[in-house]
This record gives sequence, C-alpha cells and structure tokens, in this order.
Amino acid sequence: MIKIDCYLPSPILNKGMLFPESLGRYKNFPNHGERRNAGLLKEYNLHIIFAGKGVIVHDGKEIELTPGMGFLFDKHTTQQYRTKPEDPWDVRWIHFDGQDVDSLLQGRSIHEPYLFSLHRPERLKPLMEEMLQLAQAYRHDYDVRISSLLYEVLLEIVHHSHQFLEPLPAAPSMRGFVIRRNIFVCIVGTCSI
Repeated sequence: MIKIDCYLPSPILNKGMLFPESLGRYKNFPNHGERRNAGLLKEYNLHIIFAGKGVIVHDGKEIELTPGMGFLFDKHTTQQYRTKPEDPWDVRWIHFDGQDVDSLLQGRSIHEPYLFSLHRPERLKPLMEEMLQLAQAYRHDYDVRISSLLYEVLLEIVHHSHQFLEPLPAAPSMRGFVIRRNIFVCIVGTCSI
C-alpha cells in the first residue's frame, strides 16, 4: 500500500506561476475517496489512473474509471470520487492553480468535471513521478522544474486526450462568455475554432 501526500509552499516567483498546492499518489489503498462540497477545494483537482479502478459520481450517476482515464475538477466545485476496494487504483493526483489556467485548459472543467481518456498515458507517468520526487525532496530552486512539469502534464491532457462524458450545454449567458473567451484565445493564437 502506498499513500503519498506532498504539500508545497508557494513558489518564490509567485506572479501567476502555474504551480501545485499539493500532489501525491495512492496505490492499493482501498479506502481512498473524497466527497467535497462546493467551495471546499480552492485549487483545480487532477487525477490520473494508472492501474486498478475507481468511480466518480456525477449528477447522481457512478462512472467507472479504468487505467488511462482521469478527471479534472474546477476550483470550488462539488467533488465525489473513490477507488474500487476490490481493485484499488494506482492514482496520481495534483491540486494546482495559476494565472490563465482556464485559457491553458481551453475550457475543460469550466462547467462540469472533465472526464477523459488519454491517448498516451505512458507519457504522463514519468512526468508525474519526477514531479512527485521533486516535491518529496522540495527546495525552492525546484520551483521552475515543478511548474514546467505541470505545464507538460496539462498540455499532454489538452492535446492527447478525449472527453468521454459530454458536458451539459451552458446557460445562454454563460455560453456567450465561453464564446467570447474562445475568440480572445484565437486572437492570441492558441485555439482552433
């Protein structure tokens, strides 16, 4: 059984730097699960399953997660998930925040959790492992490397995953916000509408 929780101080170069607040790994830990009310977690919450199985509860439905799948919750949202005790997951997780995260994620997790399947899950394991090792032996001179690893993980998800649960359509006023945000992103050259 492996249960690793690392909590990091704010980086010295904190001016909007994308950085984990905490990260870790749970393997063969049959009681792992969370049920958070809206507003409780102030960071984004990313989990990626590398072995075993788990469940996320969304709109009252249980959705099974298997190796190569993951989920991303927006800040301040209701969250409920757990491992399957009969086949506990090997899951890597990161709670993170930073400036312009919504733009980087291209709208993923804004209204609904982003539930995804990775095209190349083997790419993320060494990135997340290195980030965890640096966090366990943390020094402030690791800040830039930890941040760059987090960027790489998120970009792999953005460019090499597909959503397996379609989000509900946004309310008309929110839909306008999303369209305007996407137009802005296109102007700066990072979107493909």
